[in-house]
Amino acid sequence: MPNRVEKNKIIVYCMNNAVIRKILEYKGLFLALIVASALILFRLGDAYFWADEAQTATLSYNTLSFGYPRVWDGKNLLTHTNGKDFNMDFAYTENPWLQFYLCALSLYLFGKTSLAGRIPFAIFGILSIFIIWKLGLLVYRKKSIASLASLTMSLFVPFLLYSRQCRYYSLAIFFTLISTLYYFKLLKGRNQGNDIRRRSVFALLSAALLLSNYLAFFIWGSAVITHLLLIKARVKKILYLGVPIISGILIGSPLIVYLFANNFSYAKGFTIGKNIVVRMLISLWKVQTYFVPFISIIAIIILLRLFFSQKHKKRIALLGNNGLFFLLLIVFNILFIAIPDFYIMNHYMLTTVAAVPFILASVSVYFWRMNRPIALFFLILCLGTNVLHILPYIPLASAESRTKINSDNNIGISYLPSSQDGITVWGLVASPVTEADCRIQPLDKYLSEISYKSYPALFLDEITHKYSNTAEEVVKILNKYGHANENVLARAIEYEYIGFYTDMRVVNRLTDKFYGYGLDSTQLFSGYQSLIKVPDGQIDWVISSKYGDWFYESILTDPDYFKKNIEYFEILQTDINDLYLSNSPDLDIHVFIPDKNAPKLEIMHRKNTSY
Repeated sequence: MPNRVEKNKIIVYCMNNAVIRKILEYKGLFLALIVASALILFRLGDAYFWADEAQTATLSYNTLSFGYPRVWDGKNLLTHTNGKDFNMDFAYTENPWLQFYLCALSLYLFGKTSLAGRIPFAIFGILSIFIIWKLGLLVYRKKSIASLASLTMSLFVPFLLYSRQCRYYSLAIFFTLISTLYYFKLLKGRNQGNDIRRRSVFALLSAALLLSNYLAFFIWGSAVITHLLLIKARVKKILYLGVPIISGILIGSPLIVYLFANNFSYAKGFTIGKNIVVRMLISLWKVQTYFVPFISIIAIIILLRLFFSQKHKKRIALLGNNGLFFLLLIVFNILFIAIPDFYIMNHYMLTTVAAVPFILASVSVYFWRMNRPIALFFLILCLGTNVLHILPYIPLASAESRTKINSDNNIGISYLPSSQDGITVWGLVASPVTEADCRIQPLDKYLSEISYKSYPALFLDEITHKYSNTAEEVVKILNKYGHANENVLARAIEYEYIGFYTDMRVVNRLTDKFYGYGLDSTQLFSGYQSLIKVPDGQIDWVISSKYGDWFYESILTDPDYFKKNIEYFEILQTDINDLYLSNSPDLDIHVFIPDKNAPKLEIMHRKNTSY
């Protein structure tokens, strides 16, 4: 044990050492970075890709061969929307391309693995923590609050899940944050005429956000414009900030023009929904359930005002002008996903995710100044449990069909599983309306659905255990018993991982009987049917899923082919869970721990195949 003199020497050494002094000075930031890095990187490559990840990885791998994300590699045609997501050059058009080039670089450097596909996006997730701290310091001017915001994000499970994906999610979050950082810097800047370098960086960051995700860019841009109007910025300041943003659009416009000039049918396929108000309510309820428990926050503020306001003569600000911007990110996110006739998915709320640490930090500081125990209790409950996120019993809609509410024209919505299948399609916890047809539920049924969850505990359990997912188990069977160039019909929602992890040919879903995603089947790229058409008699494998009936039979020339020729196939009863989107990062359908009692996949293999 060191004596007092030795202890003093150690203290003096630490105080004189510049590195240690910096660590102590920025201990909150370093703690947040360490926590986020550990939770994002730990066993990052263990799980196989789910559908969207496999699509990103496959297109990125094709980029290494063709120089751009090409959906046709000579064997498989990769399309999510029945041929509407690529142009005449087979260039992918549904999402911008920055994610593909970053992922392609990683696959080139580290090989064709799950880990290599996820690494670049994980890095951007970790970098987001640093940007949150910088942005928090600029907004709040206190290291303690900046550290609170960054640490909040490092423990926020939706952010961690999105950062562990081989997909654009972390890019959209990172570039939303860093673009906001430069927006605030320029907003407060005084030497407007001489700040060319900072404005140039701002333009490049705006372009990077646009090339990461269209939706995130337009939400962020709308928030910027509205924020400038609300704070009554001068015209000179608006132009000063607007020119770099417009420059960013011009930088990204050549790619966008190329994508949509050759295939505008995808954009034309979407229409404005007829139930915008109801869709906004559903989006708002998703924010409450999975991101910011605004109903609980409002209730706590009212209680604090009633019981503790007498102790505080000085008025306490909750958000302020800068905090208002983060609220606008959420508002416009809700608005933008409610307007188009399309599915309301959690991963379309990435700007909301970017705003969460600042909203929660502002609210926590507000509570702290009113009553410290309540502030601590709030933060623990908000990040550690779903207690504050449970929905109140307020009916959202009248008795009209879910198809009409969640997507006006998507007949394909009917295949989505209901809560009876063990998942929640809308992501509404203890929903006041039924999942199946949107009828108002009886109060006792609503109360029976309320369940306690600790998402951090579930997340830790998932990353510390080697749980096999659907894709991994299917690929093991195909690689063990199958051969290269055999034809696989994936009668399931997901098929993309088969092309990435095996050398087999996937029988695709390009069919004139498909009506999903709000796209008119008459716009089908029928000229590409010959590329993927496989005669019924040449199908070697069938992955049977209860979620695949909506397109399975329409692919076959004879819908009853397998019934008539069942004796030519052996049926493999598996222990593989039959899941809808095997592991989407969205909390409403993410599977942290596999259910042993879940329905199982059935795999059919043609007998006596000559190789």
